[in-house]
Amino acid sequence: MTNQTKLENLIKNYNPFIGNHIVTNAQIWGKSFPDVPIINAHASNEVFKAIQQIRNQEQSKIGITITGEKGLGKSHLISRIRHTVKNQGDVVFIYLNKYDNLDNIHDVFLKNVVSNIRAFGQHKNVMQWQEIATDLINLANQERNWNYPPQTYINKMPEWLNNNRNVINTLQNKILHLNPSFYDSNYLIKAILWTLSEDHKMLANHWLGKNFNLSCQDLEIIDQEMGLPNSTNLSQTDINPLESVRQIFKILSYCGKIPLICFDELDNINYSQNGFTTAQIIANLAKDLYNTIESGVIFLTMYPETWRDQIRSLPQTEAVVARLVSQQIDQEPIKLNYLNYDQIKALVATKLKHFFDQHQQQAPSPLYPFDERALQEFAKSKPTMRALFRWCADNFKYKESTTQPQANTVESQTNLVENAFNQELSQLKLKDYWQDNNSLAQAISFNLKTLINQTVENVKIEKIEPVNDAHINFKIVGMDNDKTVKIGVVIAQYTNGHSINAALNKLVNYQRYDFTRGCFIRSERVNTNTQAHQKVRDLLHLQGGEWVLLKPEEIKPLLAIFKLWENREQYNLTIEEINKFIIEKRISIDNHLIKDILSDPANHDRHDHFGDGLPISIPGNNNVQNS
Repeated sequence: MTNQTKLENLIKNYNPFIGNHIVTNAQIWGKSFPDVPIINAHASNEVFKAIQQIRNQEQSKIGITITGEKGLGKSHLISRIRHTVKNQGDVVFIYLNKYDNLDNIHDVFLKNVVSNIRAFGQHKNVMQWQEIATDLINLANQERNWNYPPQTYINKMPEWLNNNRNVINTLQNKILHLNPSFYDSNYLIKAILWTLSEDHKMLANHWLGKNFNLSCQDLEIIDQEMGLPNSTNLSQTDINPLESVRQIFKILSYCGKIPLICFDELDNINYSQNGFTTAQIIANLAKDLYNTIESGVIFLTMYPETWRDQIRSLPQTEAVVARLVSQQIDQEPIKLNYLNYDQIKALVATKLKHFFDQHQQQAPSPLYPFDERALQEFAKSKPTMRALFRWCADNFKYKESTTQPQANTVESQTNLVENAFNQELSQLKLKDYWQDNNSLAQAISFNLKTLINQTVENVKIEKIEPVNDAHINFKIVGMDNDKTVKIGVVIAQYTNGHSINAALNKLVNYQRYDFTRGCFIRSERVNTNTQAHQKVRDLLHLQGGEWVLLKPEEIKPLLAIFKLWENREQYNLTIEEINKFIIEKRISIDNHLIKDILSDPANHDRHDHFGDGLPISIPGNNNVQNS
């Protein structure tokens, strides 16, 4: 096959611009979208300048607001900033773009801060919390020349705890002497130190986010073993989420870290109970944050009309505005620009080079297969980045085929959904969700809802109901012939045996929760000689329930289509288009995990279980490292 034929086949079979006109969360945190630094450099440089000013102690805190119309590249800008500061070591990036509970925004913010800092930092497979704990220990032991990396303390912690259960207290006391103000944060410092213990790090993260919706056993471990107060004995200061954030940022600053807090996607039309919009609630939060923290950069992105109609109409607007644009003399946001031809040319050439390099092909020119004159003509319309990529998607054709008729609209739209789905699928890192029971449950529940009024494994699904209990994810209600089926579902990717036992205690209580059977979803075996193990035996053998193995290859497409649905507005897709795609591609109805959940355990072949009813083939965590 000649190079020309390979190039022709590649262009006919792949279109790098379909479904790739937005930057997703995964690209902000993970692999970057191909970037052209000259586009809106004035805006990103303002953020970099603010970071440098704080580094040089010229300023202590700076507020920046950036406005741009839909598709002008706000998310591209955030991605550039995130990837630039990622390896600088002294910047902690906090990113928020979902605001589920506007009436308790301070709680939402604290949980997001804790979750963001839980992300891996500079060291491989090490949470930023663990890096901060390491910095604190090293600073407190300078006289002993301690300057160890996080992994040293993580590896040592089991031995230290085995030899001395008070080792965390000892380390905590040394750290408290570093700064008198640390005594106000003594429990916070203790929780940060506990993140170095693999057995306790998740409970420490729960405590840091003030998430006490845990089992009694977990709360007992937090209280008695870890020495941290729970919700019943926390002081009012410790309960205050904004005060907790202030203390977290104070510790970050002491360790030489600069908090960089980004509020994105503020333009949705959601309201709090007192009638304020998302943008107004976040603007007030940013003002309070500016007043509260000792050091940091706060930046917001929004549409120009959101700034004009919502922020400028706030009560005490001048106080809010002064903090959101603290460096702008005219007290106006930094505006993103429309693309000019040089920027368009650079952006398209960068995208094409990335595409052809991926497929190991050499294009005859930087803009091939586009007609440069046509691209130049299109540039006169001053397009947004999103409009440019749509134009490119429509015009990406092998040159000899440019006179062929366009595909019909339905087929083109199907391609748009499919490419968007494939983009979410390729960017999804399963290890980020593998122990996140709620996210896994949301994805499974969403896919089950697409099957309402359809029959799968003999069950006609009627509805998916929430259950008023933190350990039970949802209930499936349906009909198996003339018999009502009510399946309680628990996703139990816990690392802590107490949490597993608490979830199973609820799941086997069919009468209380009105179940006809229980479904326990987990990827790892429950240890023998434990209460949880006995509960699994009860579930499988006495109560007609089932254990469904969670397998990476089965949950990944369910997560990807759910993420596509969440991001549908950014892809300019409708709910109807996504649902049509799910049905046509049989994503939910043919998924083996969905089938296993709905199938009658009495009909299962039990040869794949031990005599005690536990699965033989358990996929280990290695299966998800690169998924």
